[in-house]
Amino acid sequence: MDNFPNISPDEISNIESRAIKDTEQPLITLRSFLYSFSEKYGKPIGEGRHRLVFSYSDSEVLKVPKNKNGIYDNLFEWNLYLKLGSKQIPCMPVLAKCHSLKYIHKIPCVVMERVSPIKLSHYLGSIPSWANVIDRKQLGQNKAGVLVAFDYADLNSAAFTFSI
Repeated sequence: MDNFPNISPDEISNIESRAIKDTEQPLITLRSFLYSFSEKYGKPIGEGRHRLVFSYSDSEVLKVPKNKNGIYDNLFEWNLYLKLGSKQIPCMPVLAKCHSLKYIHKIPCVVMERVSPIKLSHYLGSIPSWANVIDRKQLGQNKAGVLVAFDYADLNSAAFTFSI
């Protein structure tokens, strides 16, 4: 994966080197990181292919990578949110707010607004067209009741382009 907004390939390589290649056994290091994180924050409240989601506060979640692709996903989501924020662009998803990018033990973790997942069947016929580009329809409502995408890392490989 590449094409991160506002981040060069050299910066990606540097982040990977710091986060993944600090030891001879990076998988063990990442597993122990996740284990210690679980001890502090409890069980994950969600899990995807590349990341775990922990409750960070009453209004926020923390997305923690569980592999190299999770690091890419966190960096992409953070940079896309920095670039787009809450702008409403035709055919572009409304993004859940990323509050910060925290480096925990040199691993980039996204702090995002907490949303309530929705059931698509409740929105039959009223889902906005941008929802079709979200991976596995990962949509939710924020506290204001706005429908937002809470996982938009796969927009990096989406089959459409947009200009800002």
